[in-house]
This record gives sequence, structure tokens and C-alpha cells, in this order.
Amino acid sequence: MNHTTCELNRNEELSAGIVCFDVRGYAASGAVSALIDNGLVASVTPYAVPHARLTPSIVNTTAEIDYVLETIRGMD
Repeated sequence: MNHTTCELNRNEELSAGIVCFDVRGYAASGAVSALIDNGLVASVTPYAVPHARLTPSIVNTTAEIDYVLETIRGMD
């Protein structure tokens, strides 16, 4: 998705299953609002430069992950 940028935390002590990202044309809070409006659980990072974040896990189905990706694709 060319309209997104994944923000990786390269510090192994802080790295986890959390996916932080930016969506072109959206503030982090706006991207999160759009995700929440589509029934997804998302939040904004508490960092100096905020990013949208999601936390997929083993309990998510493939269909749920596909829905997240479809929703983000629709934000282009």
C-alpha cells in the first residue's frame, strides 16, 4: 500500500506484535478514528511523533486481518 508507511521499532526490548504506521493524508488520530468507525480496535502511540497502531494476535482470523487491510486500502 503506497499510501502507508510502517514505523518499525528496532529496539528489541521494546519490539512486540504492535504495528505502528502512518496513512498519507491522515493525522494519526484521524487514521485511528477511521479504523474505529469501521469497527476496528486501534490507538495512537503516546510518542512525540504519534502514529496509528494495531496489535494483531494469534486469536485474529485471516478474515479479520484481511478486513483490516481492506479498510486501510480504502483510506487511500
